[in-house]
Amino acid sequence: LSTSALGAVASVEPQTGKILRHGVGQGVGNALDRLARWYLERAEELYPVIEIDAGRYGEVILTEGLTLDVDLWQEAAS
Repeated sequence: LSTSALGAVASVEPQTGKILRHGVGQGVGNALDRLARWYLERAEELYPVIEIDAGRYGEVILTEGLTLDVDLWQEAAS
């Protein structure tokens, strides 16, 4: 609703279709963002994955203790 300097009054009806589409689009976008974040958090809980190209050298640094139930020397001799 607006009033001009001469006293004319005009009102603008909102376009409910556009408002509804914008609201639905915003809601779907937020939901998909939250879903993507949830899947990324679950993937990080499983195990970290670092991909490198074949033939490249890399280093592995362990920050916690690790126990292996395999005799590596016996396996290597086989």
